[in-house]
Amino acid sequence: MDPYFKGSAIAAVDMEGAELETAEVETTSLPWGLTVKGGKFYSNFGYINSKHAHQWDFTDQTLVYELLLGEHGLNDKGLQVSWLAPTPFYMLLGAESFQGNNEKMFAYHGDGSLPRHEGPRVGTGWLKVSPNLPGAHALQVGLFASKASIRRN
Repeated sequence: MDPYFKGSAIAAVDMEGAELETAEVETTSLPWGLTVKGGKFYSNFGYINSKHAHQWDFTDQTLVYELLLGEHGLNDKGLQVSWLAPTPFYMLLGAESFQGNNEKMFAYHGDGSLPRHEGPRVGTGWLKVSPNLPGAHALQVGLFASKASIRRN
């Protein structure tokens, strides 16, 4: 076990080939509650987007997520920075920068794809708060924002 980093990679394999779903490296021991993640990963945007479909407590993706983020959610190459606040309840603040190659969100405009350019095109940010509830109860509320940068070549 490395005391400073953890990493994982998940691939979907079928008879026609393989596709890399995620390949990420994340810090585990930065000071002040900071964490940095890089690679190809699911965004922490919302509640269920960061979870793989087999981790859900339901069968189908919610309609809002599918319409906004696509069938597979916001999964792209990028960098994430988050801060777990030293509070008596759960409070997580974070920001991400992605290439913008997601199949639905910002990937297409009108009849064609967005113009290609170097550098990230999608930024997201969030604040998640969860009070301590008794027993097996849980509640999480949050604020989320995302912005795309469309640069013409």
